[in-house]
Amino acid sequence: MNLTLTVGFLSILIGLYIINFHQEIFAVEIFPPDSYPHGIPYAEWGVKYWQWLLSIPEPINPDKGPDIPCETGQVNSTSPVFFLTGSGNENCQIPHGKNVLIMISSMEQSNAEDPCKQDPCDDQRLVYLAKSDQDRVVDMRLSLDGKAYSFDQLKKYRTSTGIFDVEFPKDAIWYAPEGHFKAASDNTYVITEPLTSGKYIIQFSGVLAEGVSVKPWAATYTLNVK
Repeated sequence: MNLTLTVGFLSILIGLYIINFHQEIFAVEIFPPDSYPHGIPYAEWGVKYWQWLLSIPEPINPDKGPDIPCETGQVNSTSPVFFLTGSGNENCQIPHGKNVLIMISSMEQSNAEDPCKQDPCDDQRLVYLAKSDQDRVVDMRLSLDGKAYSFDQLKKYRTSTGIFDVEFPKDAIWYAPEGHFKAASDNTYVITEPLTSGKYIIQFSGVLAEGVSVKPWAATYTLNVK
């Protein structure tokens, strides 16, 4: 074999090895679903996510789309975890050292929303409605700064919160009335390790079965951690 070709081929192999080694060493790690991030049970972070999201009025709620900054409601927050929600393409500014909760598939039901608004649901019905919605998710994918997670892998991160308290503000999301209500949720999310300064690309998607049709969703986040 030509020496130049041999050296070139070896250089490519070494380059690929270095890239793979770098990705393995510097890959963003996530907490296992049976863990206690910051001493709090994994499922409890789902409660904290929903209590945060539902407390934000609809006109500035980040779940309404990429036109509303993902930092809304989290500027100067003392929480060690930053919540990602919504869909579309967004750039987020995140303080270094924060964990990031990536909500891939979230199903919530409260007795402030249909079908419980007119005929308030008891606790058991709220849990059932949230679970039945999550049961209809037929696919999910996540790419965490280049590291891919399959549907089978992500299903291990599905958690049910049980019943919790929520406060809907004036002009609440989903036309919910203002006030104190009960809610339940069934979610699939991951929580990253604390992020160091740098840029991270997060992409996730899912598909929800709705009768004979499907409802897909997808999001791409560029996290600028400083």
